Amino acid sequence: MKKKELKLIAMSTVKGRGWTNGLIKKFYPICYKTVPNPKYKRASPMKLYCLARIKKIEKSVKFIKEMELTKKRKESSKKSIQTKIENLRKYLDLLQVDNIPVVKKNELIKLSCENYNNFRERLDPANSKSDWSFLQRICVNYLRHCMSEYEELLYEMSGKTGFQEGYDVVNKKIFEKISDAYPWLKEECEKQLVMKGI
Repeated sequence: MKKKELKLIAMSTVKGRGWTNGLIKKFYPICYKTVPNPKYKRASPMKLYCLARIKKIEKSVKFIKEMELTKKRKESSKKSIQTKIENLRKYLDLLQVDNIPVVKKNELIKLSCENYNNFRERLDPANSKSDWSFLQRICVNYLRHCMSEYEELLYEMSGKTGFQEGYDVVNKKIFEKISDAYPWLKEECEKQLVMKGI
């Protein structure tokens, strides 16, 4: 009589059944066997698990209890993340960005060119006769990075849950202030927001 062939499944399939790394480590720490990755030769070998053993483990009382605890931890984590996002949104709703200092157009162009040229050595330094769209871009960048709270606000939010949403809101508010203070830069501000996907 022919021996029945074992059905083996990859770790991704095991996880698709609700298993986590923690559950695998606790209940099935040593895989049935490893095989070379079929897609990427240099990738780590694929771990394969015996489906029959997986099913047997899933029926055990210990596993069922541990799975319940895992689900509760996931739910708790989701609630915690949602609370953090809601708190960040409240903070962003109340966030008041200081007005951008106003200087004369020629002075702003001069300061922006100096800042641009000082950032690193340039073969073709910026000056008041540079391409107009380029000058508008470096003026907006100078105002955002050097004349506003932009860097400080992003630093305050760095590493927090919902940072991307906060990043978008801060950029909108800063660009809005620049547009109000310098109407001749409004089009450039709108262009940069679009380029950032905001």
